Amino acid sequence: MKKVSLILATLLGVSCGGGASKASEPATKTEMEYLEARLRQHIAQERLDIEKNLSEAKGKLPDVLAAEARVKAALEELRKLQAEVEEDRKQMEQKVTAAREELLQVLEGEEKLLVDRLRTLRAVLEQLREGRPSENMPK
Repeated sequence: MKKVSLILATLLGVSCGGGASKASEPATKTEMEYLEARLRQHIAQERLDIEKNLSEAKGKLPDVLAAEARVKAALEELRKLQAEVEEDRKQMEQKVTAAREELLQVLEGEEKLLVDRLRTLRAVLEQLREGRPSENMPK
């Protein structure tokens, strides 16, 4: 695009009396034809470059679309996995909570048993200290 602007500026400069001509002389027909030919050549080259770039882009389009489809599929799979992991996490949390509650109940039961045993042992010790036989003592 810059080249086209430079050529147009040159063309305008020549037609306004600048360029290779003397300041007071208008551009000759030959100079105008030469500039027109160069401008057409440049436009043709730019067109070829643009067409080449467009062809390359069109050639890459199927690959880009296929890659986009793969990425979308992978994202969808990740969303599904995320949902599954979240569901598994909730289930695991429920199981852990239930196991914790069961363990707490078992430990509370054990505590009651140990408290009862300790109470019995204290009673036996008290009876032994007083010198009387205990009905809870092993025979």
